[in-house]
Amino acid sequence: MKKQVLLLFAALVFSQAAFASYDFSVVAPSGQTLYYRYMDDYPGLVVVVAPGTNTYHVDDWSVFTKPTGDLVIPNSVEDNEGDVYCVARIEKFAFHNCSGLTSVTIGNYVTSIGNSAFSGCSGLTSVTIGNYVTSIGNSAFSGCSGLTTVNYTGTIEQWCNILFDNSNSNPTIYSHSLNINGSPLTNLAIPNSVTSIGNYAFCGCSGLTSVTIGNSVTSIGNNAFSGCSGLTSVTIGNSVTSIGNSAFSGCSGLTTVNYTGTIEQWCNILFDNSNSNPTIYSHSLNINGSPLTNLAIPNSVTSIGNYAFCGCSGLTSVTIPDSVTSIGSWAFYGCSGLTSVTIGNSVTDIMDRAFSGCTGLTSVSIGNSVTNIWYDAFADCTGLTSVTIPNSVTSIGNYAFSGCTGLTSVSIGNSVTNIDNYAFYECTGLTSVSFPNSVTQIGTGAFGLCSGLTTVTIGNSVTSIGNSAFSGCSGLTSMKITCQMPPQLGTDVFEGIPTDIPVYIPCGRIAYYVNQMPQFSNYVETMVGFSAVSDDTSMGTVQVLTAPSCTDHNAVLNAVPADGYRFDHWSTGSTDNPYTLAVTSDTTIIAYFVSGSTQGIGDAEENDIHIGVFDGRIRVEGITNEEVRVYDITGRMVQNHSLPSGVYIVKIGVLPAQKVIVMR
Repeated sequence: MKKQVLLLFAALVFSQAAFASYDFSVVAPSGQTLYYRYMDDYPGLVVVVAPGTNTYHVDDWSVFTKPTGDLVIPNSVEDNEGDVYCVARIEKFAFHNCSGLTSVTIGNYVTSIGNSAFSGCSGLTSVTIGNYVTSIGNSAFSGCSGLTTVNYTGTIEQWCNILFDNSNSNPTIYSHSLNINGSPLTNLAIPNSVTSIGNYAFCGCSGLTSVTIGNSVTSIGNNAFSGCSGLTSVTIGNSVTSIGNSAFSGCSGLTTVNYTGTIEQWCNILFDNSNSNPTIYSHSLNINGSPLTNLAIPNSVTSIGNYAFCGCSGLTSVTIPDSVTSIGSWAFYGCSGLTSVTIGNSVTDIMDRAFSGCTGLTSVSIGNSVTNIWYDAFADCTGLTSVTIPNSVTSIGNYAFSGCTGLTSVSIGNSVTNIDNYAFYECTGLTSVSFPNSVTQIGTGAFGLCSGLTTVTIGNSVTSIGNSAFSGCSGLTSMKITCQMPPQLGTDVFEGIPTDIPVYIPCGRIAYYVNQMPQFSNYVETMVGFSAVSDDTSMGTVQVLTAPSCTDHNAVLNAVPADGYRFDHWSTGSTDNPYTLAVTSDTTIIAYFVSGSTQGIGDAEENDIHIGVFDGRIRVEGITNEEVRVYDITGRMVQNHSLPSGVYIVKIGVLPAQKVIVMR
């Protein structure tokens, strides 16, 4: 019998030696039993552990009495042999799920607190951490939903592991009213010893009102201050070059930011871009102490990121330098106070919704480097009155200018091939549009509901027009289509347009158009590919006295100079004025003017009779009673005084008629 008892005792001792996670236990000064393990590599030091058979198992306290109430972890303990050891560390999961703990005071010799050491201590309300703690593991206090007071003078980097459960990709914020060192966390000055602010470091500190980040900090982590709804001002040091996603998301009270860093980082200060539908949470932002109004982006910036200035309603003007090559999606979305934008000559893409909703925008200058205007880029810019799309642009995206109700004129560059779906949908103020010959496709609803549109000129390369492209353009009074063959049409392309308006088409093509577009009843065959223009309308204009037609290809043109200028030559090289030109194909002829005013050109002398021009009147010298008659170029007799610039025919009795040009 004695032998059996000895064997049983030996088995129990062997079992404890093989599986126990602690070496001895001692009653703490606060009355709870704590369990310790020797640190073999560091004689004289011990670790506080959970007493179970596996330190890393969540049920380490399952067969032991969990400590409750106010716990004091001592500076040192005495083991069963009477030796004294310093308490240097709190092991992982040491007090996991000890929900009965209400407060913890950690001794001054403890240097590290392991991962999840106090996780799940839902009854814990206050913690005092010793001065030597320099390492706090992940989720050390996760699930401590009642924790309101922490006394700790350690580094900023450790706070995220005190405040938050960051054990997974969706950290839980479990303290929204934290007191730090006995006071609410309100005004935070991060010292120069700190070099980085980690992910979620102060996330959810709703009592925080101001933050000053020292010049030694180089990076601010993702969501570092997210949810700090009471935060009103932030000063960011000059060394910060990296600001994480949604660093200040949910800071609904933030009105002032002092920061001289790169433009690219502003999107992470201003906006919650943690998902595809960012939340704009600052509409009255002050930057460096002043409202963000006139923004001149420095030449060091090469790109403007997504959402960079989205929702800055106080912004009135923006100048984007030539160094910038791209403008991101939603970059200036909703900047309702923005009135003018100048886009530099290096930007190639204006991305989707870049200026959408800028209702105050009246003018925009698009640089010659832009090749693509993406969907919704200027949608609902209701104040925009005119747009010039440069020759560099090849495509105008879906809804690019839709809802721009104030838009009255659009100049489309000669490189645009596609006008995508609903590009100018519901631009009710638009009165005329002319498509260059580069355009091959006009998308569905492209000009739908443009009720103010009166004239449309469709270039000769258009092969297809999408469904309802001009549906609802009820104000249309004429249409000119220069295609030799009519385009392929979708359904309801011209729905709501009066069917009796003149539709100008190329000579000899009426049968094709009647077959393709039978709803129109007033087709007019004409030389639609002809135009005559001035090189500079401030110097002079061109009158088309006789337009070319399908039966007579001759055009008669008259160049009319403005005051202080005179006609010089036509683009064909001719100096005739009036000028008769035979038009046999698509033609644009240009009149050129130069400085220098002349009252009369081609003064005539015939049989000692001198004809000249003075002060708008044709004067004839060297005659007595002969009758002088003056006719305009159409043969209509006119009064010989205050004559406008133009070509006139003078008849003097039976003498041959003389041509006189009046230039004023």
